[in-house]
Amino acid sequence: IIRTIVKTGKSVLVSTPYMEEASQCNKVGLIFEGEMLAVDTPQKLVSGFTLPLYCLHTPSPTHTFEVMQKTKLASDIQLFGGCLHLTDSGNKGAEALRTELLSCGVVVEKIEPLEPQLEDVFLSLLNSCKVGKAPGY
Repeated sequence: IIRTIVKTGKSVLVSTPYMEEASQCNKVGLIFEGEMLAVDTPQKLVSGFTLPLYCLHTPSPTHTFEVMQKTKLASDIQLFGGCLHLTDSGNKGAEALRTELLSCGVVVEKIEPLEPQLEDVFLSLLNSCKVGKAPGY
């Protein structure tokens, strides 16, 4: 229905917590606690995420996430379903990250490069607000 309305030349304002839905819009405003964090097209927001991003597979992603919250990688890791998204904010590379994870007691089954999505951008912006650093975006 929304696409049909847009084709008639009308604007549609959509409010959604689902980044997959938001990525279908022409323009996105990412808001947290009433503050506008970023406004642009989904494509430009995602292309602005310049840090390497990896999909981390472990035997227990939830347990790994909990363990990692007590390390210096806490702001770089997010739980995404059956895997974890790990932003390489130090540009260390996959093997260095694997070594660092192993030193924290994390069993790494696989670590592979990942293309960022709008949700990765949003979470990076949220983390930058929480820890007072420039976003990885």
